[in-house]
Amino acid sequence: MKARTALRRRLGRGWQLLLLLTLAWLPANRVVAGSPPPPPLPIVRSLGPGPAPARPAAGEINLYSQLDSPSTFFVISQDSTDNRYDALAADDFFVSTAANSWEITAVEVAGVYSGGNGPKDVSSVNVRFYTDSVGKPGDELSTLSRTSTPISGSNLTGNFILPLSPAVGLASNANYWVAVQAVQSTSWFWYWSQRTPQSQAPAVWRNPQNIFATGCTSFTVIINCFPDTGRDLLFNLKGITSTSQVTPILIRLDPNHGFNHAFTLNAIGAGFANGAVLNWSLGPTNQFATTFSNAGRVSATIPASAVVPYGAVVSVSVTNPGPCTGSCTSNTLTFNVSNPLLLPLVRR
Repeated sequence: MKARTALRRRLGRGWQLLLLLTLAWLPANRVVAGSPPPPPLPIVRSLGPGPAPARPAAGEINLYSQLDSPSTFFVISQDSTDNRYDALAADDFFVSTAANSWEITAVEVAGVYSGGNGPKDVSSVNVRFYTDSVGKPGDELSTLSRTSTPISGSNLTGNFILPLSPAVGLASNANYWVAVQAVQSTSWFWYWSQRTPQSQAPAVWRNPQNIFATGCTSFTVIINCFPDTGRDLLFNLKGITSTSQVTPILIRLDPNHGFNHAFTLNAIGAGFANGAVLNWSLGPTNQFATTFSNAGRVSATIPASAVVPYGAVVSVSVTNPGPCTGSCTSNTLTFNVSNPLLLPLVRR
């Protein structure tokens, strides 16, 4: 009997030792303090009628409105202190041909806070504008992006009126995108209210580090990230229409190099007006006959005589016909007089 008892004790100690060895071999789960689980996306919440657009300031109008027909869904759009949670939503709008340009003085958005505690507040909100690229945001118009402090609604509802100073000038007869992103200053998450019907292209969303496991790391149609939700976002643009042209924005040249032959130079950007001319500056400035395609593209034929000497750097800009709000001439980009395929001369 004593022998059996001793055997059981030895076996018990053996199982304990085996268990300790097994636990030591298994990798421990990594726990990071202060890293909350991802909030649910999108948040479902019952809503009444959407907010009516706030009254514009004196002399201003509601240029474009999508504050109607709210869905019951919201999508996160914020610049987080933890970059994994950075997310950005955007929706498009069309600048009508009723005037030469719009001067946008404020953006109004409907939203909601969730997932936090304490005061519901943000310190500022990023407002970004993009060109359109086949139904999605294209190039960011960085000179038109603004960081705004909300002037109403921030501590109560998550609805913001975002003044833009200076005003954002956009040429008519073109589609653009606006993105709104709350800068997180509390534990709350800010969500942009979605809209049931669709105007122009469907709204898009991105979460570059994919913390929400949607796969939408670049701009993707929201309903592809979150099926069966709203197709657009709730926002309103305030400002004035203008008979003046805007200052054009030059984003890139195609091609941006060449040597000793005539070619067609495409200037790609935003805010180009019919009648714009391309400026070619190498010492003196030449203006070549320019073809207007749309507000984002003009082109000109550059003669072979202008593409010399080898190694020169040409300054290129675009000038709109006046009158203009601000300068009529864009920023400058450089064209290199070179041929990347030209092999160096080898001598014995």
